[in-house]
Amino acid sequence: MPRKLIKRYLPEQSALREQKIFQLFENWLGDPALWQLSRNSFATGVAIGLFCALLPMPLETLIAILMAVVFRGNLLIAAALVWVSNPLTWSFIFGTAYVLGAKVCSGFDFYQYDFFNAFPLAKWYIELWAGCLIIAPILAATGYFVTLGLWRLHVVTRWRERKRFRLKKTKPSH
Repeated sequence: MPRKLIKRYLPEQSALREQKIFQLFENWLGDPALWQLSRNSFATGVAIGLFCALLPMPLETLIAILMAVVFRGNLLIAAALVWVSNPLTWSFIFGTAYVLGAKVCSGFDFYQYDFFNAFPLAKWYIELWAGCLIIAPILAATGYFVTLGLWRLHVVTRWRERKRFRLKKTKPSH
């Protein structure tokens, strides 16, 4: 991935460390893997961000930050990619997840329990969560492997460009 382009848009670690909230959690947030733009930490951050984007609950960004600390993914990328699910994309993302969850849960008779008779929205919420928990790992794994592949493609392309440049530079001109 174009590391310089990504670094241009990400805030500096030193500026973030000056914030009081980050000073409270310095022991957890001090791991260099959370801030570096290496192939693995970046891809892990992408996977975490995409996974958390499909959680139908508030505070997904906080969940993504905690997961990035645990799995040593890039913290800022994970927090940024959570915002893939936003008010413009909710209807598509959660609509698709609900339809899938409703199909998966169609064999269960939720209304045989008194709780679901009293709270019919609970059935819909369970179906939404079921769909999200099916789609989220698939999307996260796809994001992880696509990121690794694109990173590798970028590195190989740069190697070839440098090799061509060196060969062109060393050829004697007649």
